[in-house]
This record gives sequence, C-alpha cells and structure tokens, in this order.
Amino acid sequence: MQRFLTPKTSINSIFFSIYLRFLIKLIGVVSISHPLHKTSTNLE
Repeated sequence: MQRFLTPKTSINSIFFSIYLRFLIKLIGVVSISHPLHKTSTNLE
C-alpha cells in the first residue's frame, strides 16, 4: 500500500508546487498592477 501511494503523493506534490508558483506569479502581477492603477487615477 505504501509503495502504491508514494508515486501518487509525489505527483500531487509536483502539481502543488506548480500551482504555488503560478499563485505567487499571479499575486506578484496583481500587486504590481494594483499600485499602477492607483497612481494613474491619482495623476488624472
């Protein structure tokens, strides 16, 4: 049972790390674009 579970958990961890990286990139883009929107509205 343990031998059967190990490949599945490793695949899950790989998908989780990819998802985490995507989430961090998304948060980074939002945090960068959000202040830009605020400054553009302040300039106008």
